[in-house]
Amino acid sequence: MGTATLTALALSGCALSLGSEPAAKQKAASTTAAQENATPAVAPKANATHAGATPAAAGAVRLASPLQALPASRNETPQGLTGTPGGGGYTKITIPGPASGHSGSAYVWFPPSYNKPGHERTQYPVIEVFHGYKPAPLAFFSYYHLDEEMAKLVEKGKMREAVIVLPDWAPAGLDTECVDGGGGNVAMETWLTQDVPAYIAGTYRVARDRGSWAGYGASTGGWCALMASTLHPATFGSAVSVGGQGYPEFDPPYIPFTPESPSGQRYNLTKVLREQAPPVALWLLMAKTDKESYPTSSTMIAAAKAPTSLDAVVLDSGRHHPMFWLPYIPATLKWLGASTSGFAPQK
Repeated sequence: MGTATLTALALSGCALSLGSEPAAKQKAASTTAAQENATPAVAPKANATHAGATPAAAGAVRLASPLQALPASRNETPQGLTGTPGGGGYTKITIPGPASGHSGSAYVWFPPSYNKPGHERTQYPVIEVFHGYKPAPLAFFSYYHLDEEMAKLVEKGKMREAVIVLPDWAPAGLDTECVDGGGGNVAMETWLTQDVPAYIAGTYRVARDRGSWAGYGASTGGWCALMASTLHPATFGSAVSVGGQGYPEFDPPYIPFTPESPSGQRYNLTKVLREQAPPVALWLLMAKTDKESYPTSSTMIAAAKAPTSLDAVVLDSGRHHPMFWLPYIPATLKWLGASTSGFAPQK
């Protein structure tokens, strides 16, 4: 599959596939497709803020990752990879769910050095990337250019190469919001945070400490990344949320629980940060005028306290749209390299 085909597939869903929400969650703007995907003429004013501990202090808290107790990796060699512009390539696999009971698909991208001689013993950190409401995981290469931005930072000595895993959390279009639905519904959180990491760690040459695993996502995928790290700090030491919210927002008819229920309270990340203060490093991008994400993500800033570390970039204006998030993609990866031990450049 060539780059042009990759781009066409990833962008076929236009803005919705890139991470912004459907009409049921966000009122559609009366603009043309060209206007929808145009870069803002003037970048919104951005304000950086920090709460809680330093990222290094959050990462220094010792938690035994469940991945470290697994048998040795089978160290399979990925074959037939589809190349991406930044080097490296991806393959599509099926990941079973012994813990969740769910079996789902995922793309796994390997950096350029993975199959090269001299790297047979290299263990790579992992970024588990969560797509938006409409599954279009390849957009993280064709639109957000994660592979290309990573290559630039690796060349500058700002971060390590990493394996990227992109699981499908919306099977058959079901908006699971990455949660365990209960009552016979899919246990998606368990699949994403237990089955997927265990399979990747047991199959490929990746590091297993929590400092080498990060959640990453845009829009609803940003919520998934924050949830994975905040509720599973022994596995995910950090998370990046680009335009994500701090609470699951279901679309009818799939509403597995209410905010007042025990499950609803468990997934209230502001409450989790305030009451549990998990030792994780978080990076959030939000806009004050984004009614989809700002109300529940902004409250996380005030709730964060040591040993949690939270860095946020708050835009004065901007819609819930990838064009406002794209300029910050390099900063997210640079933050990972500077703030988390597993992604720090090797000396």
